[in-house]
Amino acid sequence: MKKYRTWYDDRIEPVEVESETAKFVIIDGWRSMKHPDSANDTHYHDTYEQARSFLRDDAKSKILAASRIIKQQQARLQKIELMGEGQ
Repeated sequence: MKKYRTWYDDRIEPVEVESETAKFVIIDGWRSMKHPDSANDTHYHDTYEQARSFLRDDAKSKILAASRIIKQQQARLQKIELMGEGQ
């Protein structure tokens, strides 16, 4: 059966899966987790669109996380700028 494997560098690769369970796929005799905890690991999806959606959602979540960090650091900088000398 065909699955689509996503990679950390945003590649989507069609692969032929020999068999699968709820958590694993078997490819060329090797067992691999379908959906590991880390987005940086290889994931397997039933359709190309699911694979693309996974990569898109991961990119969006990283943008949101980076935006939160930027806002926190901007607030920190503003607080520092408002400090008086010698306090």
